[in-house]
Amino acid sequence: MKKILFVLAVLLLAAPAMAIDVTINAVQSTIDPCDVYITYVNIGGPNVRAFALDIWVDDGNILAIEDYNVGECIGDANCGYGIFMGTIEIDVDGFVTNDGTPVAELSDLPSDTLPGPPDNNGVTTEMGALYKLGEFPGPKQTGTMYRVRVSKLPCNLCIRTNVSRAGIVLENGSSSEDAGPPFTTNLPLCEPLAGAGCCPGDLNYDGVISLPDYFGIRGKLNQANGLIGQFIVSPSDPCAAVAALWNPCGDINNDGQISLPDYFQIRGKLN
Repeated sequence: MKKILFVLAVLLLAAPAMAIDVTINAVQSTIDPCDVYITYVNIGGPNVRAFALDIWVDDGNILAIEDYNVGECIGDANCGYGIFMGTIEIDVDGFVTNDGTPVAELSDLPSDTLPGPPDNNGVTTEMGALYKLGEFPGPKQTGTMYRVRVSKLPCNLCIRTNVSRAGIVLENGSSSEDAGPPFTTNLPLCEPLAGAGCCPGDLNYDGVISLPDYFGIRGKLNQANGLIGQFIVSPSDPCAAVAALWNPCGDINNDGQISLPDYFQIRGKLN
């Protein structure tokens, strides 16, 4: 396996000082509060070529990093940070055989890498943009890098640059970790995430969706079926005995009830 040393390559470029401001934000979803979108805004300078960030929560775990671009920029509609320097695999002929993921491998640099999902409270991500100068303009100056799935609310989600991986690197080679940074960032950052209890699917409150949760939701459906003759458990159900079985963590699709769609979703997550 060969790995693209993308950050190291861009750091070889000259890095003149200029007024540049790169801002990272954590935006909690209004649909599912356990989902948080990590966004960026780049003002006043060249494109960001690579991001290396540490993200962690002070309660619960980070379950997944999802919804990210994959591959090099081939046009405005498909241009983002889809080159994953630590996990991409390239064969001897130079062809990509595995795109990898933004989640940095702990074994690459144990001293400065957070362990990652699904059973840990922190993750290190590394991602870069690859495009032909003069042919494609590269990623937009504002955008979303990925979605973080957390296991428990409320909590605080924090972000910092990963020093060993050069943090944020611009197209001209400037790094947020340079002595006397040529540009400013708003990191480190901590954002409070609103909500209560666990996230959907984690019935036993251990911060991961696993077999005990699967058996738990199956048991609740069987209990409900025996009591009212249908696969449904809702807090608004007129039958108090059935209503007592309701658990918000079993309501994976957030429709206010525990039913077969939730069962199928948790089974799919395990598969």
